[in-house]
Amino acid sequence: MPDPKKYDFNVADSTIVPATDVKEYCWKNKKSDGVIIHAIYPGEPTRIVKEPIFFIATDQSDRLLLQYSILVSQYSISKKDYDFWNDLKQVNDNIGGIFAKQPFTVTSNIKDVNNPEVRVLGYFQVSAVKQKRKDIPFSAIVGLNLPYYHYPCVRIEKEPADFQTPFAPPVTWFDVYSWYCITSTYSFVEPKYISGTNKLEKMVFVMPECANCELTGTRNKPDFWVDLN
Repeated sequence: MPDPKKYDFNVADSTIVPATDVKEYCWKNKKSDGVIIHAIYPGEPTRIVKEPIFFIATDQSDRLLLQYSILVSQYSISKKDYDFWNDLKQVNDNIGGIFAKQPFTVTSNIKDVNNPEVRVLGYFQVSAVKQKRKDIPFSAIVGLNLPYYHYPCVRIEKEPADFQTPFAPPVTWFDVYSWYCITSTYSFVEPKYISGTNKLEKMVFVMPECANCELTGTRNKPDFWVDLN
């Protein structure tokens, strides 16, 4: 997460001090809702090799900027299970158009014992499963020369002079802070000082999602996570 909030503005005396709690690194977790199935017919190899699982556009997602971890589960299913998931995949993948299939009902194997005519959603199956976790560090992505994702975070740099008008009372640094962080919802991320001095030149603000990673993730590291970078 770029530009984490590393400074606090003390309202009491308008001083800037380092923040005691920097929300810089968070973890996001999402369960895939995609349906990936593959049929193996008699006489064919039983191994499935290089089957695409998931696509991440490096210029549209931040998942590969630091490290990405994926847990792949492979299930052995019956012919009836395959038919159900294949039908569900066709319905979900239907994007419309004149050549698209008409939507149809995917039949479940679950029934209401009190009213068999009631449509029940879901499917019950028992199958063997194998799991494997793959961790992808940023170092593995660099050599591929793929476009990088850029956070849509705009830094707003302001000083009292930007708001001063003739015949109005002097605008203070606290006024600037108040307009952005109290009246509005921006976050103060850092001060900018005049080069070689401790004299404040600008205050830098960003939208909350660019300063607090807990708005889109959690700071509780998952049990499976191993830092590779």
